[in-house]
Amino acid sequence: MSEYNKTILTNEGLSLAARANKGVTKFTISKAAASSKKMTDKSNEDLQKLTELSDIVQYGKIIDVADSTQNKGVVIGVGLYFDNQDLTTSYDLNTIGVYAKEEGSDKDILYAITTAAEPETMPDYQNEVLFKFNLTMFIVVGRTDKVTVSVDDSDSATKAELDKVKNELDDKANLTDVYPKNKVDELVAGAGKLKQISVNGGTPISPDSTGTAPLQIPVFAPNLLKGTSNKGQDIPPNVATDIVHLTTLGNTKYTVAVDIDYSSFPSDAAGAELQVNNGGTVIKSKQITAGSKGRVSVTFTTPPDCSWVAFVLSSNSSYVGKYSCLKASQWQDNATPPDMIWLPSPDDTSGVKTIDGYGPDSNGNISLKDTYATISSVNKKTNQVDFEEVKNKLSAIWDGYTKSWSGTLAQYQALSSIDGKTTYYIIDG
Repeated sequence: MSEYNKTILTNEGLSLAARANKGVTKFTISKAAASSKKMTDKSNEDLQKLTELSDIVQYGKIIDVADSTQNKGVVIGVGLYFDNQDLTTSYDLNTIGVYAKEEGSDKDILYAITTAAEPETMPDYQNEVLFKFNLTMFIVVGRTDKVTVSVDDSDSATKAELDKVKNELDDKANLTDVYPKNKVDELVAGAGKLKQISVNGGTPISPDSTGTAPLQIPVFAPNLLKGTSNKGQDIPPNVATDIVHLTTLGNTKYTVAVDIDYSSFPSDAAGAELQVNNGGTVIKSKQITAGSKGRVSVTFTTPPDCSWVAFVLSSNSSYVGKYSCLKASQWQDNATPPDMIWLPSPDDTSGVKTIDGYGPDSNGNISLKDTYATISSVNKKTNQVDFEEVKNKLSAIWDGYTKSWSGTLAQYQALSSIDGKTTYYIIDG
């Protein structure tokens, strides 16, 4: 069994500890080395004069810092670790030295040494049998608050770390559930790394080798198609129907989207798809089949000098499907797509918006279909209104009670006089 003598500080180590004790400097215990040179016969005075450790065979790792049972304020225990993994020849660890580096200096000084009364023999690794040797050297450092120990924790957790974890887990978890350090490192390495990301439920995007995912965030863009509606319109069966043309610019990127609905029919492989005739090239969306519904889209870049494109709904189903919420928008740039949530074209909302809470149809009209006896009954029915019909019906209801006049704002302003018994209707236009 190996046995080592009490640790001796070198003169340089004593000087550094004294300055640290006065609070005028700080230092770091930086490394450890093992020598095959026997120094047991040397006096303490000779050992204190050493500035270098000769016949160094290998450097060890500083793996732990322990409190001293003597004087915790001035003495620390430095845990050292040596193994034979890189050794081709066995040797005796006759002398072990610890080095320190003063704050502001790049030089490592021989701070303290211990000699072997009975040295540990470190075998070679030729038979690939790993041998480990651990040793704790208790060292006077002057003031422990002025000393940092450079601990190598690449292979294992320090005792202090394990003690801290144990204290935190006591009465909180079963220690059999605690991962070893290599497993923790593995989990930490994988934590927080992006796997996939999608925008608004779109197709998931995987990151590249740097962990970066090239996202394209949609921005608001107006609907370029006039007369679209969120009310379902028929998709004729077994035919390609040209539904609308879009005026375009050349070399410009667009997206068109539409809702297709066959959900009221039994499931079937047939259905409909959106097609874009882009300067002679037909681009197709995915197909929505019978028994389902969904929103499909096509993104395309127009050829040079392309002034228009055609949008077609192509059906191979015997059922009459429905389409709605047709929208086409221009990309802000090649990296910024438009948001394809349906809204009507601004041109479709520039006139009358509602009458008594009811909105116009896709053409902007509100028509009254029935006969009404009172003004109140007229107000309650405003689903689809034609302005000329509104004027006539209101005039009939009020006949005998008052006169009516209708015209544009400019015509109204041109009247030479205003009759207090006449109701004036100003029609936008």
